[in-house]
Amino acid sequence: MFPYIFKLLNGALGQISASAEKKSQKPDTGIIPKNAYRYRIELTEFTVPEGVHTIGDFAFQGCSNLQKITLPATLNVIGVSAFTGCTQLREIEIPDGVTEIGSGAFVGCEQLRAFRFPRGMNGKQIENGMFHGCTALETVELPERSAGRFGGVFSNCQNLRHITLPEGITEIGSFTFERCESLEEIRIPSSVTSIRDKAFIFCKGLREIFIPDQVKSIDVYRTFAGCTALERIRLPIGVRFWREFHDADESEGIGVCFSDCPNLRTVILGSREF
Repeated sequence: MFPYIFKLLNGALGQISASAEKKSQKPDTGIIPKNAYRYRIELTEFTVPEGVHTIGDFAFQGCSNLQKITLPATLNVIGVSAFTGCTQLREIEIPDGVTEIGSGAFVGCEQLRAFRFPRGMNGKQIENGMFHGCTALETVELPERSAGRFGGVFSNCQNLRHITLPEGITEIGSFTFERCESLEEIRIPSSVTSIRDKAFIFCKGLREIFIPDQVKSIDVYRTFAGCTALERIRLPIGVRFWREFHDADESEGIGVCFSDCPNLRTVILGSREF
């Protein structure tokens, strides 16, 4: 009996001690937690304190009146959708120490006009949908190198005119330049080997595009559909047109890839012009 009671008391004291130790631990002041300022519409300006290294997922999502945010030099990580829906955000300077920016970080930042990727992102993955719906975005300074797929990054960036994609990306993914209606010039690096469906759909200002020799496959599903100004396209010899998704309402074939391209007159295969 007594040994049993003694065992219970020891267990209880151990739990109390562990609980007290847990309470005494200070929270990580270097993190702005997930959802911390979500939908705080009264915010118009915000300064993230020095020492903060991580802005959590959705931290400032829906702060629709936030016009300016100042970030500290200590920052390393910007979470998923951290600034989604900050429709009045006009300027943001990302410190060079940032090495990770989550997918959809700036979705719907309709007033954002310019963006520079930090040096810390050189060679890192640029996540999906980063600037989707940034309709005022005109200039973006991308890293010299990136990695992996480049998908949906500039979807519906209606004022983007010129872009040079970084070396290292292997694929231009679905919807990457969807409805970039002002896009006039794009430079595709030699590291790209495939272009996915609807990558350039409704790029109405694009007059010509040069696809480098290293591109081996292009999805035919409306990849350049609605590029009404497109006049010239250069394709590698031996490029394979294929289709991942099938739709009973769509006819098969390369024609789907270039549907509603009424001004397309010149196709260059390798060095031969047709």
